Amino acid sequence: MKNIETIQQKSMEKLTSLEVDFDQVMQKFENRIELLDPEIKDLAEKNFQEIIQAFWELKEKFKKRLFNIHPANLELVPEALSELDKLWQVVADVLESNLKNFTNSSVKDEKGEIAASTFTKIEKDENGKMKNKTRVSFNFVSAKDRQARFRINYLNEQGRTYSFRIDRDEKFKGVFIDLSTPQIDKIFDRLADENGNWHHFKSEALNEFVAKEKFTKLVQTFKKIVSTTPKTEHFTLADLVNK
Repeated sequence: MKNIETIQQKSMEKLTSLEVDFDQVMQKFENRIELLDPEIKDLAEKNFQEIIQAFWELKEKFKKRLFNIHPANLELVPEALSELDKLWQVVADVLESNLKNFTNSSVKDEKGEIAASTFTKIEKDENGKMKNKTRVSFNFVSAKDRQARFRINYLNEQGRTYSFRIDRDEKFKGVFIDLSTPQIDKIFDRLADENGNWHHFKSEALNEFVAKEKFTKLVQTFKKIVSTTPKTEHFTLADLVNK
């Protein structure tokens, strides 16, 4: 019994230490967001509070699931948090880039309307070898082979994939935020709670947001911009939220 109690105590001490590391990763991302265009931040705070609320929800739900991982996976958490830090860096980079230097390709439905749009940027070294690839995808409607989704996918030169996704899941009747990296997938394997399972986190704030008229208008505006902006140009976040 003493051995079990000692193991449990050590596990809790380790998790408490890792919680501090997690908070530092999240704070680093928040600091990056603070550097975004002030106009964008002001518009988000005034008109898209649900998106801001979704971030705080995700932060708490990720931490809660972290405290329920199997003790055998504790040693994987530092690398998982390092990967989470990299994933947030990629998300911040995309937001700061305004999708400049990304190439755009779109898929249309049978009515000729844009059903999905993908923006891709590939960085190469001096020898022309791929260093990394960032892909930003928008699936505007659910289809047989896809969910309604926003995704930022990052592939590094070692072949590791880091993915941030927002899915409108028809099966589970809700909106989920997915944070997927090799080690995050491992530490949360076979874990489930009231907020989802594995690397899926249910978002009440985004579920509320997608039901509102302003979300529908935002999607329609984005589709219009994508269909009318020449591939040699790019649009900014300000273009999207100001129209």
